[in-house]
Amino acid sequence: MATADAIANEATPNPVLIQNKIVLSIAIRHLAEKYMHDKIIASGKDEAVLVVSGNQTGKWTSLYKDTCPTDSNKDIIERVNMMTPELIHVNSFMFEPLIDMSIFHLIKLYKDCKENLA
Repeated sequence: MATADAIANEATPNPVLIQNKIVLSIAIRHLAEKYMHDKIIASGKDEAVLVVSGNQTGKWTSLYKDTCPTDSNKDIIERVNMMTPELIHVNSFMFEPLIDMSIFHLIKLYKDCKENLA
């Protein structure tokens, strides 16, 4: 998170460095998953419902939407799902969505997550 903060606060972030986009994506996913976890548990669900195999964020998002349909941060969670890849591999094919995305969009989403989900 400290590295993501440093990238987000750079005066002129390098728009080409893929490692910055990867760090921001991981930090964004982490903030979103922690938020959904806490909201689902606070709604009265048991920890066992959160145990999943496969696409954890996708399954938690569905559960979050069902459990907290009027939550004010629902739009941020949707942006997280659209903008950050579920799987990040050391494989150029998996990086393509991040390569095409502007670092400034990721920084904005990261800041929105820090401000509203943390």
